[in-house]
Amino acid sequence: MALPIAGLHHLALRTTDLERAKQFYTQTLGFSPVFEAEGVIIVDAGGTPLGLRDADAQTPASDRFNPYRVGLDHLALTVPDVASLEDLKRHLRCGRRAQQRD
Repeated sequence: MALPIAGLHHLALRTTDLERAKQFYTQTLGFSPVFEAEGVIIVDAGGTPLGLRDADAQTPASDRFNPYRVGLDHLALTVPDVASLEDLKRHLRCGRRAQQRD
């Protein structure tokens, strides 16, 4: 029996650097912040709420993203066409180079 769901309501990601994550999602991707409280920021990811949560006391201090660890594998964004995808790729590469210089 299929579950009676209509789609994804929201997604939440935990991060070790909430301010850096906020900058990436708001400044680099241009998502609008809709809510902020101690340890959590919610942004509008094209109509889907994306929650960013700070590390908590149980998060290991040395924890870093590992694409081979069990958990969220990736976040996919929808773009209207190939030209927009190429623009997004250029934008993200420029943002990454700027962050590496800082």
